[in-house]
Amino acid sequence: MITTDIAAGEEVEINTVVVLTVSAGTEAVTVPGVTGLTYEEAYNKITAEGLVVNRLESYSATVEKGKVIGQAPLEGESAVKGSAVNLNVSLGLEGNKVAMPNLIGYDQIEAEEWIHENGMILQSIGQEYSDIIAKDLVCYQNFSEGTPLEPGTPIVFSISMGKDPASGITYKCNATIVAPSISEAPDYTSGSDVHVTLVTDAGNVLMDVVTSTFPQTVNVYGISSQWGTITLTYTVTVDGMPQSKSVERRIEFEQE
Repeated sequence: MITTDIAAGEEVEINTVVVLTVSAGTEAVTVPGVTGLTYEEAYNKITAEGLVVNRLESYSATVEKGKVIGQAPLEGESAVKGSAVNLNVSLGLEGNKVAMPNLIGYDQIEAEEWIHENGMILQSIGQEYSDIIAKDLVCYQNFSEGTPLEPGTPIVFSISMGKDPASGITYKCNATIVAPSISEAPDYTSGSDVHVTLVTDAGNVLMDVVTSTFPQTVNVYGISSQWGTITLTYTVTVDGMPQSKSVERRIEFEQE
């Protein structure tokens, strides 16, 4: 935009100096980072820069209710003063779901208390050797930390027996892995891709494959761990958005 010190249409003499003022454009600011802050903290930080806030909301199993999941524009980007920053604010877990905590390292009483206090069902308690987790503490749980659980979900955990006294013993895995069952995954569609992993409790990967064909066979020898976990991960569409889901199965290997 250009302005002058003489009004439009005003008559002036020849050679009169006219002063032109040229706009430097709209002022830009750097967008601050607010992901992880409460909505109130994020709002104050953004509006302090002369920007406005557009609030969006969605459920989250990992971000506490009322805190910012994400933002657009991102931190460090430029935005014109007065423009909007979109904030996606967590509604917490959907419905009456509860996020699975990390029970690894808890004692049995603490683990059982959490299960009962949150309306879950204690399905079984196993025992297994662990080179990492001290004796009498939880060394395995059937859902990973942050997984949203409905009340009444069966919980399985194992208590460490300490280090295996027969650590020189090796095991073999001659297993047949079948597709997710209806009881495990009622929303799984037969013939769709599944990411199949088989990992021993020592962290050794025995299988890592994406397939739509079942059953899958595994034949591995010289395994140092007695136990492992099969994870079947598949994708479903919820409200038009792809969502990843997983099924876990415990497997005991046979001594060689």
